[in-house]
Amino acid sequence: MAYFAVENVTKSFGSTRVLKGVDFSMEKGEVLSIIGSSGSGKTTLLRGINFLTLPDTGRFYLEDACFFNAVKDKRLPEREIRKKRLHFGLVFQSFNLFPQYSVLDNLCLAPRCLAQDKSKSAQEETRSRAMDLLNRVGLADKAGNYPCELSGGQQQRVAIARALMLSPKVLCFDEPTSALDPELTGEVLRVLKDLAAERITMIIVTHEMKFAREVSDKVIFMADGVVAEEGDPERLFTDPQTPRLKAFLANTR
Repeated sequence: MAYFAVENVTKSFGSTRVLKGVDFSMEKGEVLSIIGSSGSGKTTLLRGINFLTLPDTGRFYLEDACFFNAVKDKRLPEREIRKKRLHFGLVFQSFNLFPQYSVLDNLCLAPRCLAQDKSKSAQEETRSRAMDLLNRVGLADKAGNYPCELSGGQQQRVAIARALMLSPKVLCFDEPTSALDPELTGEVLRVLKDLAAERITMIIVTHEMKFAREVSDKVIFMADGVVAEEGDPERLFTDPQTPRLKAFLANTR
């Protein structure tokens, strides 16, 4: 069985069906990019995977076991949902950093809140890990700054480092460059390429077609709440099989 898989995931908001039975799977260390027009269900799917919006039906499988059954588990207490959420990291397109905390404290806050060991040595270990991650994204020198003192690209790199603090099994990105200008977009894409080279399992909702083609192990194209086409990025971008994907790619050139 695949490292992570979703099976027949559906979601409606009132009478509007947004996800109509989504299926996909991926192996550990793979990068999966999700592309598609606005309104196709990409963000709703990603929020469902991160338990921010619970699916109506469907199952998630993680490491060869059923991790979440929507019909049975959507009434779980919030504390149980929070435990499941810890297995997934999510980087938002709008950064969502805490403006009242420094860069370093943004990274340390969640681990310290969750830690069983509140000793000074444990806090120092958390701080050391945070500094290591800031160094990885090229921002160790900004540890004492506040988000308002950073560029958009720097804020997004801090958000990526923060998502890595809890060592998620699957790291998710919701259009991580959509709020950035082209120069700052390049900063963030370089970090994502580095993470891909480290074989971190990632799901990336993106409108950057060139990036998706270069970095992904697999690409899925969503349309009208379903996976309309999926496959190897080179094949999918050079030889799309469905009229919807052909039209979508033509409009992105």
